[in-house]
Amino acid sequence: MKFTLTLLLSITYTSSFSQEIIKGTVYSLEKKNAPLIGASVVWQGTNNGTFTDSKGRFKINRDTASDTLVISYVGYETKKVHVGYNDWEVMTYLAPNGFLDKVVVLERADAATVDPNSAQLKISINRSELKKAACCNLSESFETNPSVDVSFSDAITGSKKIKMLGLDGIYSLITLENIPTVRGLSSAFGINAIPGSWIESIQLAKGIGSVVNGYESITGQINVELKKPTAIPSYYVNVYANHLGRFEITADHNLYFNEKWSTNLLVHGSAFMNNIDPNQDGFMDMPLRNQITAANRWQYYDGKKEAFLSISYLSDNTTGGDMRFTRGQEISLTNPYGVMIDQDRFDVSGKLGFIPPEEHENRSLGLIGSYSYYRQNAVYGLKDYYGVQQTGYFNAIFQDQLNNRYNLIKTGISLTADDYYEDFSDNLNAMDTLLTRTELVAGAFAEYTYDPNVRFSLIAGMRVDFHNMFGVIPTPRLHVRYKLSKDLSIRFAGGTGFRYPNVLIDNTRTMVSSRTLVIGKNLNPERAINAGASLVWDFLLRNEKGNITVDAFRTQFMNQVIMDMDANAFELRFYNLDGESFANVAQASIDYNINKRLAIRYAYKWQDVRATIDNQLQQQPFVAKNKMLFNVAYENKSGKWKFDATALRTDQARLPHSHTRPIEYQWPHETQAFYTLNSQVTRKTKWLEIYAGGENLNNFTQQDPIVAVESPFSQYFDAANVWAPIFGRMFYAGLRYSFVN
Repeated sequence: MKFTLTLLLSITYTSSFSQEIIKGTVYSLEKKNAPLIGASVVWQGTNNGTFTDSKGRFKINRDTASDTLVISYVGYETKKVHVGYNDWEVMTYLAPNGFLDKVVVLERADAATVDPNSAQLKISINRSELKKAACCNLSESFETNPSVDVSFSDAITGSKKIKMLGLDGIYSLITLENIPTVRGLSSAFGINAIPGSWIESIQLAKGIGSVVNGYESITGQINVELKKPTAIPSYYVNVYANHLGRFEITADHNLYFNEKWSTNLLVHGSAFMNNIDPNQDGFMDMPLRNQITAANRWQYYDGKKEAFLSISYLSDNTTGGDMRFTRGQEISLTNPYGVMIDQDRFDVSGKLGFIPPEEHENRSLGLIGSYSYYRQNAVYGLKDYYGVQQTGYFNAIFQDQLNNRYNLIKTGISLTADDYYEDFSDNLNAMDTLLTRTELVAGAFAEYTYDPNVRFSLIAGMRVDFHNMFGVIPTPRLHVRYKLSKDLSIRFAGGTGFRYPNVLIDNTRTMVSSRTLVIGKNLNPERAINAGASLVWDFLLRNEKGNITVDAFRTQFMNQVIMDMDANAFELRFYNLDGESFANVAQASIDYNINKRLAIRYAYKWQDVRATIDNQLQQQPFVAKNKMLFNVAYENKSGKWKFDATALRTDQARLPHSHTRPIEYQWPHETQAFYTLNSQVTRKTKWLEIYAGGENLNNFTQQDPIVAVESPFSQYFDAANVWAPIFGRMFYAGLRYSFVN
């Protein structure tokens, strides 16, 4: 089948404060004018650009330095479209793969960019950036991004956690196509369950989020966009293997039924079947794991309405602990220490959007609904955990303009129902905890956007939710952007956030420690104020574009549930904040294309994260005060070879107090500073990419990550103090195969 792509560009402009706004839409002729999502639109010779949205539309401010739009889509030739002042419609045809190398170069340059038109500090990460690493799942998608920190949560389960603005990922809203996904009981392992090869792009918003998506986004939002049924290629396979014994395969297929209906099937399998113990402490340094996940997604589009339906299922089984432990073995004091974690998840979600007529282009109505079932059945030595969460979610969003298109109002209602059941027993300490609750939250929101010209934009939002357990929850939020000059923008953001903690799942390190849990009564919801500012400077140096971003945020807690690991080295205490808790984080980064083929990124982050723990205002444990990242990406002239390397330095961080333990079971007061070095090389042909690389190439490891490893059932056992890699160099290889019918 021969593919031909048509670009229909409807251009309008009006004058306001001597500024013109160009609007357009990108369609695919092969799909009978179905919209193309994520096409790049850039003024030639500048870094003033944008991407098409879910309807194929874009809005871009006219740039006085250029009258030509460069429009590109991966796999197709790049077109230059002259935009005259009297143009109303421009139509051009794109042929497949005619100038593929040029398209790739443009994609590399725009791999991770700050959205220039957003009042929020929003970073768009596309496939080109994600391919800089093997990116087997969402937790491994931020290797080259300095705004998100990823680390192992403990030395046994292999689970990873993220941090934004110095705080755990539980304070960030993680959405899948704007549907809250990694939250509640799935927050501990959820980021490991979204395959990286399924991801089309990630939108990372730093600071307080939008009221449209709820009240939980305190430090930011990570929105993941999966591959769409309308996207190319029609067939895609990714195979990955590393020398430790991990093997993964991902496959997806897009199928077009007619000009209205399309579907895709996404399948992913992952297995780690090799017992490894490089540090020779008798415990598996990586747990055995089997994971299977699949999704079927349907899309309907007829020019007047658009509908989307997705169904997915996940099954994940993890086995860790003593090298001698096997599944099915009885857990007892006389048998080896073992960990078994079984997870099942089922999701179904749907969206319905109504496309307005041309005379009401800013008017829209969207309906979003989802249901999720998550179950975890786990054994941690002599501890048993069982948890089930069922969630129903509905969001209705209406948007229209007020008087003119520079004044937009977005309003709607939402309903969230969470049913939790948790049962935890610790036979070692003869303790049983049953945590059950049902949360019903009904909310209404309004968000006003004022965007009069290219220099200024404002988003002011307010939502009010009624919680069946905690009453009325008001959530005000504000975002402002102002262009000090053509290439220099300043942003301000502030607002409040709210969440109710899940003390066991939020802190999975509690499971792999012999400490006794002491959970205070009447734990209150967590409330915080987040405020920050950022400065973004886009520049041209030697005719090559670059970007400098400086931002600073403060998160001030009005209440927080504190996990106290300091007061007693044999207890983990959870209680309401009595004092002060805050996180001050500042970051500076520079991205620069030295030439058409070589790009660099350098970032420095400073973090001051403190809380009142054990009646003292002190640094939160495991949070490094300074972090630095350097990334270099090179592509040869033909575009067939790519090289990427990333170095990350992590400074010292405070560790929980251990002075009350016997000296042989104590640990240092702080961690070491350390580096990690990752690198990858990719060879590209028309349909095939072969890649190979390594992680932690400098072979830095944390010594003795498990305390009292020889006595896992004693009161001294603790595998929760992990702050660095626990295994050394890891080498991998893989291939990506894509084919269009």
